[in-house]
Amino acid sequence: MLVSAQSSGPDRLEREIPDSAAAKAFLSRHHPALLLRLQRSSAPLLERLQSADAARYEAAILLATVRLGVRHGSLGADYHAYHNEEHVLELLESRLPRLVEADREGSLGAADWALLGLFAACHDLRQREPPARYRGVGANELASIAESFRILKSCGFDEGHDREVYRTLELMIAGSSFDASPPPPNPAEALIAAGALAPQLPELLRSVGLDPAREDGLAQALRLACIASDLDIGNVAESFPRFCESSARLCIEREHLAGRSLSDEASFEPVLRFLTDGQEHFFFDLHRFSDPLGERAFAAAKAANAPRVRALAAALRERFADGRGTGEAVLTAFLEGAGLASSRLRTLAGATP
Repeated sequence: MLVSAQSSGPDRLEREIPDSAAAKAFLSRHHPALLLRLQRSSAPLLERLQSADAARYEAAILLATVRLGVRHGSLGADYHAYHNEEHVLELLESRLPRLVEADREGSLGAADWALLGLFAACHDLRQREPPARYRGVGANELASIAESFRILKSCGFDEGHDREVYRTLELMIAGSSFDASPPPPNPAEALIAAGALAPQLPELLRSVGLDPAREDGLAQALRLACIASDLDIGNVAESFPRFCESSARLCIEREHLAGRSLSDEASFEPVLRFLTDGQEHFFFDLHRFSDPLGERAFAAAKAANAPRVRALAAALRERFADGRGTGEAVLTAFLEGAGLASSRLRTLAGATP
């Protein structure tokens, strides 16, 4: 439905690690602990599937995670502090179990949980696409969809027989596009388009000639896209130190992509703005739960974090009121204010602790 709108084809990494066997061999050599964590965290999501289907999903999750880790994580040379293999694992190990626990009425079936695990591994595969949007879907997401389809094929999925898998994964990744635009000058203007795209997917589909009400299975696919969005940005419901750590990782990655050194004064203002105004804007204005299941799983913990988000932002503004410092100094103060050791900054930035 959407991937034809972009042109990102296979890169060199896809040729170097073409299938799950190559991915498993790579991890066995370079990071066996990661392989074990992936197997342990994905197994509960796949245990209700038939063995052949579970094997296909497990292979796809493994291949996608290794590709992400080599392309943007600790397994390669272009380290992204947030969008890396640890982000996959925090979804699989921490947030998905909370969703499973919250689904007391069993509204999701075995295939739905497998798809959410697949989303966790696939949705951030590409992070270096030229900035662009197609009907609200980001360029990184479009490229990640295209690569995900190639991963599915290499792991034994068929675009005809497994049409719902392809369609649902496409909508889930598209829906994870997030518009973090700053608030408008006039606060009375509604932020209609900002935030997660998932709730707006029905409108997007109608714009390309598809009626969600008339397409079999599309309603469930759209619901899963909303749940996937809640899963992806559920960091608001982590413990306060873990939430702040995720914010710090995203801030570090942002400065890396901008080409600014954290030890340089040029990083001071953007880092301070990100961890104060930007943090509050995301937490209080942009973040909304897209599905009742996500709200049930994460809302109470988010509410508990809210006053601490305000207090830490205010403390940073007061501490750096003179307008002097570096991004590193702001991040150190931010982590300390969250109850984390200042030495944690080196680890988050990809340095040896």
